[in-house]
Amino acid sequence: MALSARTRWWAYGVAGLATVGAMQWVDQRAAEPEVVAAATPRRSTPVPAGAASAPADDTQVRLDWLKRRTGEDLPRGDPFGTQNMAVQQQQQAQAAAAPPPPPPPQAPPLPYTYLGKWIEQGQTTIYLARGEHHVAVRGPGRLDDTYTVESVNENQIVLNYVPLGIRQTLPLVPGAAPTQAAAGAAPPEESTEETN
Repeated sequence: MALSARTRWWAYGVAGLATVGAMQWVDQRAAEPEVVAAATPRRSTPVPAGAASAPADDTQVRLDWLKRRTGEDLPRGDPFGTQNMAVQQQQQAQAAAAPPPPPPPQAPPLPYTYLGKWIEQGQTTIYLARGEHHVAVRGPGRLDDTYTVESVNENQIVLNYVPLGIRQTLPLVPGAAPTQAAAGAAPPEESTEETN
């Protein structure tokens, strides 16, 4: 059965009015304050020594416990003192566990070894080896990209490690160990006399 357009509009209108009425009824119910019965204070009566204890509902509220404390009644000391001490101890432990500062930079061990020397017409030539490569040193100058010769004498060669400016001494005596000086330190003074 098909409804006419007029009947449908009447049905829509009635449904709309019913919806609006239901919404107003819900709003009125929500706006009404709930009425709660106020509790009346009860005064407990003393219980004789042999009688059963009073029920929990008849307990007396001690209002004197709710008074604000004065300065004499307050506990002394920092209530968070133990917590602060724990934080301080943790910070001290972290400071103690901090790594020491890194050591100053060091030059790598000398890659050059002393092979020997040749003296001809008062000119001394010292031969060094670096792995498979051999180098002839006649005086101050550049050996490679990382080392320069600062001074040469009868007993030692003073090399400078260029990236860090550290002087290293290569002894010209068989069996002696190379030494290293701090960056910018002057090499030890030695005699520069040559023997034939």
